[in-house]
Amino acid sequence: MLTLTYSFFTFSAHLVDASNIMNLQKIGTKTNCTLRLIDDVTKHNPHVTIQTKQGKYAIDDVRKAASDLEDALLEYIRHDGSQGRLFYDLAWKCKLLHPRGGAGSFTVQQRNPFSPNKLMGWVNIVKLPSIGEGSRKQYHSMFVIAKRSGVLRKVSQETGCQFNICSNEAKVPTKLCVPYIWVVGSQPGRVDRAIEILQESIQQHMRECRCRL
Repeated sequence: MLTLTYSFFTFSAHLVDASNIMNLQKIGTKTNCTLRLIDDVTKHNPHVTIQTKQGKYAIDDVRKAASDLEDALLEYIRHDGSQGRLFYDLAWKCKLLHPRGGAGSFTVQQRNPFSPNKLMGWVNIVKLPSIGEGSRKQYHSMFVIAKRSGVLRKVSQETGCQFNICSNEAKVPTKLCVPYIWVVGSQPGRVDRAIEILQESIQQHMRECRCRL
């Protein structure tokens, strides 16, 4: 048997009851796979296993099942701004279908849920700084695209990458995870460089502000 495990990471509390809505049995029938939601309460790690018989098309069947599962999860969270973080987390824990960048890189190959056709690319995420505590916590993000910072132009010119700011401030609310920046590009090295540029801008902003990571 070929077995694939998809872990939910930071979304465990929100997705553990989603099995009926995701219709795992329907996905399995369509892709010749068996999907099971494992609620590992002791390790706080609910995950879905995807199994199929070894054979010529086994990896293709598992890949299609994983893709359909991702699409079902998107529908379940109603395409909330958290979708980028969800797709990144799923990919990071599944090296079989989602290759990673070079040594020391946290960039991974994954579909882009923000694009109309969910095109495959190399993706990563950047944490945003915040100020305040609890319900008063506010995440800072718009400084990244401020014209005077030149970050948008620098990322575009040096890397060709695109990024989405997912935060209430950017009018892309994330109800299921903390705000973040989603970065996507054609090569892992380019994405890694884009991450460096964005992190440099965050460090510069924090030197001028009281916010912290």
